[in-house]
Amino acid sequence: MKYKLFIFISIGFLICNDTLAIVGTKIITKRDFLRRSEYTLRPDYCKSNNTIAKKIILNSLIAEKILSLENQESNLDIESINLINGIKEQTMRRVMLEDKVTKNLTINNSDVLNLYENSLFEYEVNFITFDIESLNEIKSLIKKEKSLFDLALKIDIIPATKNLSFLNCDNLVVRDNLFSKKRFQGELVGPFNIKNTEYILIEIIKTKKILIIDEISQKNHFKEIEDIHIKSESKRIKKTHIHDIMNEKKLVFNKKTFLNLANSYFDKNELKSINPNDILFTLNDKKWKVEDLIELNKLNPILFRNSLNEKSDFYNQFKLAIVDMIQNYYLTEHSYKLNYENNFFVKNEYNIWKDYILANDKKEFILNNNKDLNIYLENLFDKYSEKIIIDFDIFENVNLSNIDMIVINKNQPYQLNVPPFPRLTTKNNLDYGSKKES
Repeated sequence: MKYKLFIFISIGFLICNDTLAIVGTKIITKRDFLRRSEYTLRPDYCKSNNTIAKKIILNSLIAEKILSLENQESNLDIESINLINGIKEQTMRRVMLEDKVTKNLTINNSDVLNLYENSLFEYEVNFITFDIESLNEIKSLIKKEKSLFDLALKIDIIPATKNLSFLNCDNLVVRDNLFSKKRFQGELVGPFNIKNTEYILIEIIKTKKILIIDEISQKNHFKEIEDIHIKSESKRIKKTHIHDIMNEKKLVFNKKTFLNLANSYFDKNELKSINPNDILFTLNDKKWKVEDLIELNKLNPILFRNSLNEKSDFYNQFKLAIVDMIQNYYLTEHSYKLNYENNFFVKNEYNIWKDYILANDKKEFILNNNKDLNIYLENLFDKYSEKIIIDFDIFENVNLSNIDMIVINKNQPYQLNVPPFPRLTTKNNLDYGSKKES
């Protein structure tokens, strides 16, 4: 390791305050180091938090960067290019929505206090769930019947019973509605939508006040409620922004083409029987062909909200999956208009995945040509030594967990949060590059 004084300056590539290493025109941030180490499974030989393990991890990430520099994007197949660009656009949508939350989130202390008070109650409830087709009938019966049990008899549904507290209520929609205010015995809550076309109606059977006596427990409970409130408000802001973007978008499916496409997809016929020029749906007077959806699917793979069991349920789930693709299409379009493709976090995420794929492609090329990967990499470490700078102040203050974990992007087309760990080297010394002095 050569010890020289360097100052991080921008010379045509991305840098930031937590830049751990510069490798030619590429960077590795402290955040990248942590995510690539902790958000995916790393090998046993570098699973600990000691200096040797951290050096192996850093060498692996630097090896990935120099292998990517040795490769060219033109060597990648179209599937890899679509994957990289699809992840970029998914990140653009995410960052855009997160920025919307940052700019608009305000927490009113009185709201948190009210929620805290409401969270101190437990309820024994009876409830029924039903499809949207029964909604009007249920609303009419509420005006006539005295109890949920009497109402349920009219429509041949047996109510279920459950004890619900604020913290054990798994369904967030139910929690937000049920605990929006203090409830009373015999009160009906709802009906309201809980998922897709499913609705719920709740009756309060018993109420119970929770006593939190000691001050520490009260403070902990208040903090937990406050965090939940912040997450709920953040979700509401995102939902409102999505609604604003999607407002006045009218979607009408061509029933025949939709059923043909759905049946072909369900039966895994690879769309052989489908005419790509058939009109699948009309969106704001624009006709979308099957081939338009296929093209959209290349960057935004279809994702189903629920697991598929019966073909009868598949049609609705397939329709909802297409609706989600269209929503992502408009969110992506909006994020491009706001120039999110040039956002630092978006560009960095794009580069992480591109470098991973380029490095993996180069690794396969090396191995397929019967070359020793370790020797090849050692030569590359020497070749790029003058172009590598490491900030040891940041490196030495990194602390890693040794718990196996894979972080996923829930309800997103691309679900891996980070690429798999780059299994490229077990090199555990830093005998190349230059040190950035503070």
